[in-house]
Amino acid sequence: TGKNAAELASSFAHASSHTCVLLDNTPGRKTVRVILHKNQHLDVTDLQGENIETDLSQRDFTINAMGQELSDFLSKGKNILDPYAGQKDLKNCKIRVLEGPIFQSDPVRILRAFRFAATLGFAIETTTLEKIALYKSHLTKPAQERVWHELSLFLKTPNTLPLLKVMHDCGVLTCLFPHDNDIQGELFDLYQN
Repeated sequence: TGKNAAELASSFAHASSHTCVLLDNTPGRKTVRVILHKNQHLDVTDLQGENIETDLSQRDFTINAMGQELSDFLSKGKNILDPYAGQKDLKNCKIRVLEGPIFQSDPVRILRAFRFAATLGFAIETTTLEKIALYKSHLTKPAQERVWHELSLFLKTPNTLPLLKVMHDCGVLTCLFPHDNDIQGELFDLYQN
């Protein structure tokens, strides 16, 4: 990340004949992916706020709120900016939401917590689950396409079944399918089997 970083990355990709894919075109939050090799890419996004500390404070989970200076990365350095103990949560296999209005500002992050837990084989820590239960009703606010996209990514991961019960216990399934007990029942049948 950096000021006008997405534009710089797009120019780099063009000059070096790498593929560049636009991920987010929101003004001030533009994000691009530069495909370097078959299994390597860089996601580059415009800096949120005046400095990296402010940018990291606006991320969703501690494991996503870490960074490294580009010069340190290029010199194979090990200095990680980690103001929210993301490395500790990685080591302990925990999904922990940052403080502040994280779920209120983008309720789709609730579903992201479950997707990350399923993808990584992590547990969602207790305080984060409490916040999910508290703000679950906000899932009706974002565009349905965004909610469905995140939910479908979650359902495609191999470790979703144990997390469906956690979703139910937090009230997330009821918010997603308020009038369709059949869907909830089918999901629980899958969980039981």
